[in-house]
Amino acid sequence: MYDEKEYHKRWYQEKGKAREAKARVDIKTETLTHYGSGRLACVMCGESRLACLSLDRIDGGGRFHRKELNRYDYRFYILLKRQGFPKGYQTLCMNCQFVKAALDRVKEMPIDGV
Repeated sequence: MYDEKEYHKRWYQEKGKAREAKARVDIKTETLTHYGSGRLACVMCGESRLACLSLDRIDGGGRFHRKELNRYDYRFYILLKRQGFPKGYQTLCMNCQFVKAALDRVKEMPIDGV
């Protein structure tokens, strides 16, 4: 006997998950390439491994911005694409993200005796 619910469940397990994974990689690649000035690479050091790359909000506060929009991971990339890839973002590798954050913290530290 044909069980439509079981068929769809099996189809999703076999093919649907793979399609979704490919779609997530595709939107991430498209977004990071756009914000990498047309290259899928860190704009600071040139790192090009997709697993190492991330999106950086140039003016900072990206975590709070994503929380405000309630958009995380690939859903944020979809939102940016729908908005026509607005300015204010760049592609950085995780090392350059870390360095940028560290330098931003140093700028905010008070200097004694001044």
